[in-house]
Amino acid sequence: MRPDQITTLGALEEQLVDLFTYECTPKKWLAVKDIAERDAGYKEKKVALATMQLIGRVQNVLRDLRDIERDPQDQKDRKEQKNTVKDGDPIEADIARLRKIGNAVLIKHGIKPN
Repeated sequence: MRPDQITTLGALEEQLVDLFTYECTPKKWLAVKDIAERDAGYKEKKVALATMQLIGRVQNVLRDLRDIERDPQDQKDRKEQKNTVKDGDPIEADIARLRKIGNAVLIKHGIKPN
């Protein structure tokens, strides 16, 4: 991921948390007088839950990216790749680096890479 995309995801996470705190106001849910209001309160809870799940997914992506960036072995491999591909195609070097990152994410989630 590009650094600007990571920054955008961080800003999106903050916006979603703000939205969740707004959607998660119990005053909206407690004023139950009839069935229609009860259904509306239930839908409000479902919307808040969906927002919370989306926040969790964005946080997982950001956490995985931070873990990959902090991995010292990955940093060492990147330096070695730069040294071995100086005269080669830079696109091939990027492909190899991204493949390695993708494999690390798959392994972290218990999926065997190809």
